[in-house]
Amino acid sequence: MRRALLCLAVASVLLGCPQEIRPLIDGGVGADSGEPSDSGFSDTGALDTGALDADTPDADPPDAGPGDTGAADAGPQPDGGFTPNQPCEPVVLGCLDPALESVLSVPDEVSWTDALAMVGFNQTIQIRGLDVGAGVRVPAAVTLHGCEGARIIGAVAFEGIGGTIEGFEVLGSIVANQTGVYLVRRNRFVGGSSTEPGVSARSVDALVSASVAVVVEQNLFEDRTIGVWVATRYDTMQHQVTAQVHDNVFNGCETGISVSENGLVGHIEAEITHNTFYAFNDAIRLEALELPTPLTANLFVNGGRAVAGTSAFQLQVALLDDVVTPSQSGLYSGTFATGAAAFVDAAAGDFRLTAASDAVDLVGNAPSGLDYLGCPRPVGLFGSVALGDVGALEAQP
Repeated sequence: MRRALLCLAVASVLLGCPQEIRPLIDGGVGADSGEPSDSGFSDTGALDTGALDADTPDADPPDAGPGDTGAADAGPQPDGGFTPNQPCEPVVLGCLDPALESVLSVPDEVSWTDALAMVGFNQTIQIRGLDVGAGVRVPAAVTLHGCEGARIIGAVAFEGIGGTIEGFEVLGSIVANQTGVYLVRRNRFVGGSSTEPGVSARSVDALVSASVAVVVEQNLFEDRTIGVWVATRYDTMQHQVTAQVHDNVFNGCETGISVSENGLVGHIEAEITHNTFYAFNDAIRLEALELPTPLTANLFVNGGRAVAGTSAFQLQVALLDDVVTPSQSGLYSGTFATGAAAFVDAAAGDFRLTAASDAVDLVGNAPSGLDYLGCPRPVGLFGSVALGDVGALEAQP
């Protein structure tokens, strides 16, 4: 067990690790291997969205736990004395204190069945070192927090109203298809046998209305067929999805983000901001969208098409490095810039920017926030003005 957990701490996939029999939390249905439009969860009715506090119960960065500092090697020192920073927050989330009244910890404190019966709004169910299988639904307005190597190995869905999923290694998928407001953060979506999207935010049921709002932030998507899928279908009822996808890394995904608006009443509003795409066929695919999609400060490196599909989009700073085709449709405003990404070590999955990167200080009026590593942006590495960087990682002084 110790060796397997060590492998989880130092790699995003279990390459070279021994097979292990792991406890399983299962929703009582078989694994779903269907098309991306149906992960085994149908829209069962529109719910009152209510108010959702998306914060985790502990406002401070959680303890990374013994033997897991969450810090990465600072990497080589490029030029000018600048050394890429270590993560400002642990890359792998630690466990929350089970003594907190807002935290129900499985299996050390309660069973999964008891946690479902006891949990209330704005509380957290913590999964320590277990596998979460197909058919599991996250209760309304609850955070599902993974730690100590917890994995999602099937299709897991939100029950409705709102909720958060964080801290998991995801070989399966996370589905948001009920009316509500959802947050998917700080997970590692790795390749596996599933062809399902890592995150599926959709309203595609013919007989049920749904208005879905989702934020996907600070996640790693690696070797997935599709990283994030946003979709509507059908000509009756209400089918609306709002998606904010920002500060994520897509490494080796065939398609990083796919947005598809189908049906007469389907409506999607998507914002795709500060993401890093590396080694892709199509980084972003936009199909049948009524409104142009804003694409802001995204970094595209070593891939086929930066933006595929037939829909219009609005570029606000984009950098290409070794990309075959910038856009399939040509229906866009703004300009693709070209330059050197100059990552610390892309082959090893280290996408921090060196001082030689043309992505540094390229974004004016960058909104304040946290990058993929939990570091503040904008910084302004080379001047007094706080300019932002293109991509998911902000170079720090």
